[in-house]
Amino acid sequence: MTMTMKTTVFTFRQSQSSEEISDLQAHLAQLDGEPFCFLRVSYGDELTLHFGRLHSGISPKTKHRQFGDYVLGVRASRWLLKSDEFLVAPADVLAHSTILPSAFRNITKEELESGTFIGAGSRVLSVTAFVVKQLKAIGLQMVFSDGTALVVLPSERGPDDQEKSGTPELADWDLLTPSGQVSAYPGPRWGFEKKEEKRSVPAK
Repeated sequence: MTMTMKTTVFTFRQSQSSEEISDLQAHLAQLDGEPFCFLRVSYGDELTLHFGRLHSGISPKTKHRQFGDYVLGVRASRWLLKSDEFLVAPADVLAHSTILPSAFRNITKEELESGTFIGAGSRVLSVTAFVVKQLKAIGLQMVFSDGTALVVLPSERGPDDQEKSGTPELADWDLLTPSGQVSAYPGPRWGFEKKEEKRSVPAK
């Protein structure tokens, strides 16, 4: 993401003695109790959710836009929002659903961003990372105080999805926080960047 901080290429190492996914969970725990601000569809149809206090962007291009203290970006992943009253997901996620097609309707980007599906001010009750063994990737589930839940499932990567040499690897999802950025990648593995410090661990 290129919102309020510059990201760099992560250097990953595979080590049997590295920390487990529980350490990733510790980073995500920062979101517990934080209020939901708004949802935005960004460049490349990336879904972003903003939490905490709002503030203006720091660059000339973003100073007129609002951002949360915490920003969850879902780019190379499938996702769905669900409650007892609705289920919202991209069309490719619902393609194999057992629900009758007549139960679906298309919604616009504006509807998705309107605040209809997650109430403004709803607080994060829990954030849980989990390993999707079939995809060798890390998924995410977030539950809100209004009863809504967000589920993030990484998309399957094929040979054509490999990043070009010399370019940053595309994260399945990432979380921008006041202290740095957490990113989840296939492997499964995850990375944390804090200022100039970079480290990463494989997930088990």
